[in-house]
Amino acid sequence: MSLDIARDDGQIRVRFSDELNIYNAAATRDALLALPADESPCHLDLGDVIEIDCAGLQVVLAALRSLPASRLERCSTAVRDCLALCGLDALLPAAPTSSGAQ
Repeated sequence: MSLDIARDDGQIRVRFSDELNIYNAAATRDALLALPADESPCHLDLGDVIEIDCAGLQVVLAALRSLPASRLERCSTAVRDCLALCGLDALLPAAPTSSGAQ
């Protein structure tokens, strides 16, 4: 699991890549808990996640719950399938329009 956290213009962007599973869920959770729980928008970019299991999903859901202004962005097929399987489709970001904007 690779986790890249960038802060700019009052926003936080967290980019996940590779696998988000039980083997790295605790370390990922610890990194996310270190983020400020203020009103700064936090974008969780899951577009490069190739595998996610229920432990990884728990980390994502906990981040959405603990970071008040957080939202999902760029969900990979693996993430979309996991959310759909769990009946959490409503968390998916809107599909891009023909111009590519979300």
